Amino acid sequence: MRGSVPRAWRAAMAGGLLLLLAACGHPTAYQPEADGYGYGEQQIAEDRFRVSFSGNSLTDRVTVENYLLYRAAEVTLNSGNEYFVIVTKETEKETREYNTFGGYPRFGYYGYGCCPSRSGIGVGFSTGFPYGGSTQRTSKYTVYADIRVIPGPIPPSDENALRAIDVIGRLGNSIVREYPES
Repeated sequence: MRGSVPRAWRAAMAGGLLLLLAACGHPTAYQPEADGYGYGEQQIAEDRFRVSFSGNSLTDRVTVENYLLYRAAEVTLNSGNEYFVIVTKETEKETREYNTFGGYPRFGYYGYGCCPSRSGIGVGFSTGFPYGGSTQRTSKYTVYADIRVIPGPIPPSDENALRAIDVIGRLGNSIVREYPES
């Protein structure tokens, strides 16, 4: 039993360290897709592109959607066009649950005798999991959009057209391209 005490503590400390490291992370920066996070695009017709942005669990939905709009504006300008229209848009939310460790290993030595002439000893072990732990939920978002690019000037009949340079101007200050190393 003594050999398992350090092992139990090591397991608890390793779990705590992993949670601590996860808490020190950053939201997904505005970047090309890497390891499943960031932006991507694919030309699907002469005047149409499929644009996406996927954020990690620290990136909120509004940021993911703003990064998609910003990327759509960049794709529009890079293709030599001035305006774009979002033809279809879909936001996916993936939620995961995990349980946190709420206690610490406890050892106890206790006992009593049933008669004055007899005594006994009992040994107990508890992981503490049922007490003080909690269920945490994290969500991450991915947004996809098919856009149609328009060379300009803006067609008067297309009130949903967005001028790419205006989108970049309005969202540019909120775009984080990289986070400082911690």
